[in-house]
Amino acid sequence: MSRVCHINASPGQIKQIAETIKGANPDSLLVLPPVNPISVYSPTKKKKYHRITVELVIPEGALNSSAALTDFGVFAVLRIPEKHISEQYLTDKKKGEDTANAETETPQTT
Repeated sequence: MSRVCHINASPGQIKQIAETIKGANPDSLLVLPPVNPISVYSPTKKKKYHRITVELVIPEGALNSSAALTDFGVFAVLRIPEKHISEQYLTDKKKGEDTANAETETPQTT
């Protein structure tokens, strides 16, 4: 699992990630499920990062095998207004710097 949060990712970067995933898994389809519900949590003493938990909703008849529930990958794209992002994480457009990245202290999962 990647521990880097890419802030101010460009549409091209998102496209590149989707193409990389598809290229590494040519027998797979990309699915854009709706999200419902969403829960948000502020940082705590133990978890020094914001958390957003979601349920991805796939229609009942869309999967023809329960194996699909253990054979998948996920990446998320969030839309957050720029005014809600700390200045230190924004790309300096005048200098043409790359996307700001933030290392998170998320636990590794397997």
